[in-house]
Amino acid sequence: MMVLRVYRITNTVFVKSKLRKNDLIIVVFYGNLTGVRKERGERMKKLEIVRILAAAILIGGVISIPLINNHTAYKVEKALCEIPLPEETELIESLSQAGKLTGNGNGMQYFGAILIRSELSLEELETYYSDYRSNEWEYLVEIQEGQSIEVIEHKALQFSEEIEDGGYYIVYSWGSGNSLLKELDMRGH
Repeated sequence: MMVLRVYRITNTVFVKSKLRKNDLIIVVFYGNLTGVRKERGERMKKLEIVRILAAAILIGGVISIPLINNHTAYKVEKALCEIPLPEETELIESLSQAGKLTGNGNGMQYFGAILIRSELSLEELETYYSDYRSNEWEYLVEIQEGQSIEVIEHKALQFSEEIEDGGYYIVYSWGSGNSLLKELDMRGH
């Protein structure tokens, strides 16, 4: 508790009384200042909490943006897997990738693919999957020779299945995602 006392000096004797116009005034504070220190400490704690929250948001954003973009690519892969397979066809493997995968300049791309083995021809598979297309970048079919995926230019993406003979095809799609997250993900630059 802080107490304020006002004393008037008259002939070097301290007397409590009412002040007059020309009196010398000594103001004495006594008590402790813990209340003032306590308020300052509380402000410092609040400032520290704000700093910690700002750092957590920044670090969380840096970590979560690539995860969200990977999930967007996974949804492209999942959409491919949910399409019923044509007759005489089996699903071997599926994969997805997010990043700068093909072309020039900056930009995030979302790629999903399935590896199938089929007795059908390329033309028959192309006709089958064209019924599911809503744009020119979905459900594209090509013959797959070897493990490496040739439509990916900037990354080494490959299937784990050993491909030694014919009858293997890749069915792939390019997806889209949140434009802000595309710009903030460093893999797109």
